[in-house]
Amino acid sequence: MEPQLAVDLITRNASMAEAGVVVGTLIGDDDSSSIQSVRRESDIPVEKWSDLNHIKKAFSTALFNQHVPDKTRVALCVAFSYAITQNQWNPEGVRAALLNIECHFYGEHDGCGEWCKYNEDPVNYKHKGLPYGKPLSCVEFRPKLAALLGRFAANAEKIAPCASSQANENFNNIVATKNPKFKHNCSSEAFPFRLAGAVCQKNIGKQYVMSVYRKLGLSPGELTEKFRLRSDVKRLARSARQSTKEYKTRRLFWGKNKRRKATAQENREGVTYSSGCELNGIADLADDPNVMNRPDISENACPVFFDLETTGLNTLTCEILQIAARSGEKDYSAYILPQKAIPSKVTTITGLQSHGLEMYYHDEKVDTVPLRVAMSGFVSFLKEQGASVILIAHNALRFDALIILRVMRELKIMDEFLDVCGGFVDTLHLFPEKVPGLKSYQQTSVAAQFNISTTNAHNALGDVVVLQAIVDRIGVSRFDLVRHLKTAGSIVEGVQQTAKRKMNEQSLTCLKPAVSAHMVKKIATAGITLGMLQETFVKGGSDAVAFLLSQDVGGAPKVTKQKTKLMAVAQAVEKTL
Repeated sequence: MEPQLAVDLITRNASMAEAGVVVGTLIGDDDSSSIQSVRRESDIPVEKWSDLNHIKKAFSTALFNQHVPDKTRVALCVAFSYAITQNQWNPEGVRAALLNIECHFYGEHDGCGEWCKYNEDPVNYKHKGLPYGKPLSCVEFRPKLAALLGRFAANAEKIAPCASSQANENFNNIVATKNPKFKHNCSSEAFPFRLAGAVCQKNIGKQYVMSVYRKLGLSPGELTEKFRLRSDVKRLARSARQSTKEYKTRRLFWGKNKRRKATAQENREGVTYSSGCELNGIADLADDPNVMNRPDISENACPVFFDLETTGLNTLTCEILQIAARSGEKDYSAYILPQKAIPSKVTTITGLQSHGLEMYYHDEKVDTVPLRVAMSGFVSFLKEQGASVILIAHNALRFDALIILRVMRELKIMDEFLDVCGGFVDTLHLFPEKVPGLKSYQQTSVAAQFNISTTNAHNALGDVVVLQAIVDRIGVSRFDLVRHLKTAGSIVEGVQQTAKRKMNEQSLTCLKPAVSAHMVKKIATAGITLGMLQETFVKGGSDAVAFLLSQDVGGAPKVTKQKTKLMAVAQAVEKTL
C-alpha cells in the first residue's frame, strides 16, 4: 500500500469517522513507510502486525540468498513456521522458539520443548528433514543463521499474532472483477453499486443477486438462480480442494518450476534487460525546450561510468536501490531505501534486501540516504569531474538513462543535471563494433573474454569498475564515444517515437489474423494508423490502400510491395468499416 493512500484510508476516511470506526492495528508486509506515515497522522497509537505469509517468504528468501541447500532450507522453514504458529499470541514464546532453532539444528537440545523427540530417544534420534538425519555442522553458517533468526526474534511482538492480509487480497480480487482497471468505472455513477456488489459477494457469496432481485420485487429467473448456486458450490469445492495436502504439494512444485525458469532467464539476460522497458514516463519531455534544445557537448567532456540497481525492469515504476559512478579513480555510490519491499528475485540477483527501515547487502547492513540526497550527490559528483561529462553505461539507452531522466524530472533537478550531462553512451551498442564475433555482449560475457573479474556483478559500484576496465582494455577512443553519444533530447525523441508506434500497433490489432503480426508492426512503424487506412479505403478503395503502403520512401517501400499482402490488408480494413 502506498503511504499516502494508507494515511487517507485510515486517518482521513469520512465514512469510517461517521460510523465511529477507529483503526488501531495495521497488518501488512515489512514495508514500514506506510505504518510510519499512518502513525504520524493518527491521533491514536496504531500497532503494526506482520503478515505471516510475508514473514515466511522473507525467511526462506534470506536462506536462499545464503545458498543454503534446498533440503536444509525447507527443514529450517518448517521449523520457523512451527515456532511461530505454535506460539500464537505469545511474543516471548515466539522469541524463545525462534532463537532455539539454531541450537536444535546444531544438535543442542537443552532448550527444546516436548515437541522435540530427542528427549524420548537420544541415542537413535534423527533430524527429520535434514540430509542423512544428522545435525548441521557448518561452522561458517551458524553465526549467519543466528543473526537471521535474531532479526526475526527481535520483532516477535509483530509476528506473534500470526496475522494475515489474505482476506483483503481476496476482496481486492473480487473488486477487480467488477471494476477492471482498463475501464475507468470509478468516475461513473455505477461505481458504488459495483463496489456494493463486491462486498455482498465477499460476505454471502454470489447468491446475493437473488436477494437483491427479491427485495426489488423482481424474479431472478430460473437460470440465474441455478448459475449462482452452482458458482457458490464450485467456490466451496475449490476452497476445500486448495486446503488439501496434495494440492499444496502440487502448488509448491509449480512454484518451484516457475522460479527455476525465472532464475534461468534472469541469469541469461540480467536485471537491466527487458523487451518492454523502453515504454516509460519521459515521452512528454519532448515538449520541454530545456531538454530538447541543449547546446552541443564540449570537446573536453569527461567520461563517467555509472550504473543502477533497481527494484524491477519497468522504467516507469521501478525504484532505484543503488546508484554508482566512477571517473578515473574517483567513485560515488549511494544506497536508497525503497518505499516498497524489494522483490525476492531482485534480492536473488543483487543481494539487496530491506527489513523495516534498514537495507542489507548480502546480509550486511548498509547506510542508506533519501532518493533526493542520492541524486543530488550524483549531480555534485558529476560537477566535480568538469563542466561537462559523458555518462557511460551498459544498456543505458533502454534502461539506465530512461530511469535517470525520469527521476531527475520527478525531483525537479533536471536542468541542473542537464547543465553538466552532455549525453549518454550505451556500451551495449559500442562493444559489437570494437569486439566483433562474440556470442553474447552482456557485460559479464565481454569481461570474461578479457579475463576481467566480475565477482561483484550486480552491485552498481562493482559493475562500473568492470565496465571501465573493459572500455580501457578494448581501446575505446573519444571519437568512438562522441560517435555513439545520445543526448537527452534524442533519447526522449526515440522514446516518443516508440510510444507512438506502440499506440499505432494497438489500433491495428483488429486487422489480425488476416494480417500477420509482423506486417502490423511494419505498418505501425511507418506511422500509419487504422484511421488513416480506413479514410484511405473510403476515398479510393483497395488501390488507394495499396498505394499508401507501397509508395517509395528513401528508395524503399514504405511497408511492402507484395500484392498478396497489400490485398490482405485492404480486405481486413474493409471489414472494419
